[in-house]
Parts: sequence; structure tokens; C-alpha cells
Amino acid sequence: MQNHDTLLRRELLTTDPQRQHEPFPLTDVQEAYWVGRQLALDLGNVASHTYQEVEWPGVNLDRFTTAVNRLIQRHGMLRAVVRRDARQQVLPSVPWYEPAVIDLPGAQPQAVNETIEALRQRMSRQVFTPERWPLFEICAVRSGDGGTRLHVSFDLLIADAWSLRILGRDIARLYSDPDANLPPLEVSFRDYVLSVRALRATAAHAEARAYWRERAGTLPGGPDLPLACHPASIAKPRFVRRSGRLDAAEWAALRATASRARVTPSGLLLAAFADVLGRWSATPRFVVTVTLFHRIPVHAHVDEIVGDFTSLVLVEVDYSHRESLLARARRVQERLWQDLDHRMVSGVEVLREIGRTKGRLARESIPVVFTSTLFDDPSRARNMPAPGTEIVYGISQTPQVWIDHQVSEDTGGLAFSWDVVEGLFTSDVLDEMFADQDRLLHRLAASEGVQS
Repeated sequence: MQNHDTLLRRELLTTDPQRQHEPFPLTDVQEAYWVGRQLALDLGNVASHTYQEVEWPGVNLDRFTTAVNRLIQRHGMLRAVVRRDARQQVLPSVPWYEPAVIDLPGAQPQAVNETIEALRQRMSRQVFTPERWPLFEICAVRSGDGGTRLHVSFDLLIADAWSLRILGRDIARLYSDPDANLPPLEVSFRDYVLSVRALRATAAHAEARAYWRERAGTLPGGPDLPLACHPASIAKPRFVRRSGRLDAAEWAALRATASRARVTPSGLLLAAFADVLGRWSATPRFVVTVTLFHRIPVHAHVDEIVGDFTSLVLVEVDYSHRESLLARARRVQERLWQDLDHRMVSGVEVLREIGRTKGRLARESIPVVFTSTLFDDPSRARNMPAPGTEIVYGISQTPQVWIDHQVSEDTGGLAFSWDVVEGLFTSDVLDEMFADQDRLLHRLAASEGVQS
């Protein structure tokens, strides 16, 4: 089969700045996010959304606001809405965005904390109205001691994890140098989406579709985990986070273990997650949804534009084989690479095919997700925040998902977390499952009892 990236490199990406403000289709993943927030679906009534709190002592909020508005002008998807006809549109102009500021001069620490908690409860679980701009919110809490905490809420319809890193880098530069002239972007997210959609008429796409049609008939569902209740009984999902970390030395050791095993660090982390799921699942064969942030290099500026480039691949795990974790990691990675050769058909399309062939709602079938923002290029791995800033809290949510396991580099180490629907598992079971994950990653970093 012709490689997906190779095929697209041979196609001419058409830039069309004259039509950049005309509506254009949602990607498969955007459509899944948009539909998924509907109340009628199990674990719906929630947006695909991320929320962070950033401490920024001494920040000049006027200067920060100017930088934010320059970003809004630079990156079209910050002006985007999703229309009722399931198409997205970049608005040609929007009002000046003014982050809300809560001043608490002389307030006691308890009062500051109560204000922060109230904002967290509201903003961390926001469901924006898709057709109404903006699909993000920024609020600042400023205390009397010079401290400022930024609360940032983002609908992931308009930006993926890579895009948020781009925004973090650009805001740092524009804040530190208000007169900075960032190089113009010659391509838009609309150009990219329409160019990729054109490939659906190719023979290569038909071959990928045939591959996944055959695979869909044999794929198992998600892991059969010990739930505390049926997902349909949770009318308004609320996500909770469990977090862990490997320090720089441990992370370097784990990467070395992956290299010796001839797998990527993300491949080893995926296998470790599958290993934990396998211990708790009542069925040894299951599928994990793997999130990809794959930007096809059809233009020099593709890596610089903001949008939801997310794609999904369904990775089958067979825990019934007696083998070492590293051997299983190699097998899982081989399967992943084979599936990626056919990624012209998205995981969302495969889920729909599963729904047709097996008579079940596809979005309910693969509810456990692995999300890695580890990149081969170290410059992509850095979030590049402004100097002196610190992310002190974060949470994400995704419709129809039980568990989203996220891994990323953080100040030289590895940060890992599970965002889980509250109440879907008992607290004891969730704590025990995550403790298994934490112990396994530290054991891999120490190479204790790890066999190849």
C-alpha cells in the first residue's frame, strides 16, 4: 500500500486565502466530539475539554491581554465556531478579548483558595456552546501578595494538544517582546482539512477502508473493567485525575529500557498501560484507543498552525499470551505500525464500522484511551511556557470515555495521569488500578525484574 504521508506529499495542498472564512467540514474526530456532547448518549452531556491553572507571579495583565489578542488574530481557529449544520467556520473578525480579572487585595489565604476552588468547579467542566465565540475562557485571580493565577479553559474542538503547545510558545514570545513580528502563516487549518478530505476519492483510501472493514469484524471491545455502575446511569460525567511522575533520571532509564527492547518510549508506556488493564479486565483480548497528533507534512507551516489534527487508531491487545512485558510491547508496537500504514481511514470510521457489523453503538465500545504527547523532536516536546510560570492544576474530559491515560515530558521527567469519570469506579478500585500503573512504571525505570 502506498504510504499515507508519501501520497499526500505528492498531492498539492491548495491554499485558498480568499475563502478562508467560508464554512468547511469537521474532521472525523471533531465530529465525534461535537456529537458526543449530546445528552442522549451514554457518558455524553460533556465536552472534549481541557483546563489548566497557571501561576504567574508578577504578570502584567494588560501586556498579557494584548498578547492574547495578537494570538487570536494570528491563529484563525481561535476565532472559530461550529455551526448547527455540523460545519466549522473561522470568523473574519471578533471583539477584543478581555480576560476576567478577580482582584483580592488583602484577602486571607482561605478566601483566595475559596475563590480559586469556585472558579475551578465552574471552568474545569465547561461545555461551551459550539456556535458561539469564543470556545475558550481565561480568568485571572490576583492576590495582594503579587501572585496571579491564570485559569484557562479550552474546548478541544478548535485545538489539539500540539496546538496548545504552539499557543504556549507564542504567548511567551509575544509577552516578552510585544513588538515581535511572528512570521506569517501561509496555510490555514481549512486548507489542510480540505486537502486531506480530497484523498477519500483515491485508491489508497479504498484499500485502507477494505483493511479496516476486515479488521472491524474481528476486533474485540474495550477492556471489561470492574465498574461500580452502568455508564448510562451517569447523567452528567465529572472527571477526576490521578497523577504520577518519574524524575529525569528515572525517565532516562525507562527510555534506555525501551531502546534495548527495540520499542519507542510511547510504545513501552502503551504496553505498560495495557498490562495494567489486562490484570483488571475480565477479558484478556481488548482494544485501547490511541490518540495521535499526526500532522502530515504537506506544507512547511503545517507544524505551526492551530487546529484539531487529532486522529485515533484502535490497538488490539491480547493478554492471554504468556510473555514478558517487553515482548508484549514489541508485539503491540508491531500491530500499531501495521495499523498506522492504513491510517487514511480514521479510528472514528472504524468505530462506525464496528457499530454496523456488530450491532452496538461504536462510541461505547472502546472507552479507554492512551494519549501520548511525546515527540521524537525534542523541540516539540517542550511546552515553552513564559519564564517563571508553573502549571499547578490540570484536568481534561472527553465524551464517551471512561479512562484517558496521558503521558508527557515535564521539566526533564515524565508526567503521567489518568482522567477518569467520577463514580464509574469505586475510589478504592481506581486507587488500586492507578497504583499498579505507578509501581509498574517505576519498576521499568529501575529495570527490576524486566525481561526481554
